[in-house]
Parts: sequence; structure tokens; C-alpha cells
Amino acid sequence: MNVLIAEDNEETLQAYKDALEARNHSVTVSYDGEDCLNKYSRTFGSSEMNKQIPDFDVVILDYKMPRKNGLEAAKEILKLNPQQRIIFASGFVDETVEQSVLQLRRVVEVMRKPFSLEALIGTVEDGQVFEGLKTLMINLRFLKDGYPNEEQMKQIFDGLRKIQKNRTY
Repeated sequence: MNVLIAEDNEETLQAYKDALEARNHSVTVSYDGEDCLNKYSRTFGSSEMNKQIPDFDVVILDYKMPRKNGLEAAKEILKLNPQQRIIFASGFVDETVEQSVLQLRRVVEVMRKPFSLEALIGTVEDGQVFEGLKTLMINLRFLKDGYPNEEQMKQIFDGLRKIQKNRTY
């Protein structure tokens, strides 16, 4: 798989990169959301007519980063490619899920920091999670219609836990 990672902690970024490359994944790294978005954008043609499918199977974004945070980068990436698989790495899971729903109008994968490298590999390589998210999004039509209430947010959290097999939060 081709993976793009944005993480502002150099040691953490290197650990993610090493673990994924040990599993024969191709990894592109960036230290902030702006650099991540620039690297992602380069995978597209220069005009709307020549857009290409991006080179990345998955984008892993730290939620809090300098220059452009993960949520801001995700918004821009999803404008370019609404089907892009995004995984947030965050110590602020509730906030991350809530803000992804409110600002991105979708549910994204979230891994609670700190997590093991085995959990990272398992999540990246588990394509069923992304397919499960698509199904969850179809079932949560209210995301497109307005702001979810407390019960609907509980549905989102429960759905995410089930899809991600309680692996990361």
C-alpha cells in the first residue's frame, strides 16, 4: 500500500514509517498538515481535465499539528478526493470524531494515541474497516442533513468501535 503520514513528532513519525515499511508498504512522510496537503496535491494533474487518482491508499493524520492541523488538511484532501481513506491519530478521540462529523460531514477512522505499532499496521491493512465506514455513512444520513444530537453521536461512536473491532479506542 502507499501511505501518506503527517505527524509533527519526529520520533513517532519515524516509528510509524519503519513499521509500515517493514511490511513492504511505501511511505511518504510530512511533519505538518500543510506539507502533507502539498505532497497529496502533487499526485493530481495540473488541470481539472487531467486529474489522476491519488497515489495514496491511506492518509494518516495527526489531529493537532502546526501550520495546518489534521482536520484542516483532511478537508482539503477530501475536496480533491471525497473517497480518500483517512485515519486520524489523536489523543483527543471524542473531539476528533465530533469535529470530523461536524466539519467534514463524515465519520473517519480514529486511533487513540498512544497506540502500538501492531495496532497501526492492523488498522492500515484492514480494508474491511474502510468498507464498514462507507456502510455506516449510508446509515447515518443525518450527517448530511444537520448536526447530530447526543444520541446520534453515541450511534457514531458505537459504530466506529464495532467497525474498528475495539482495536484503537
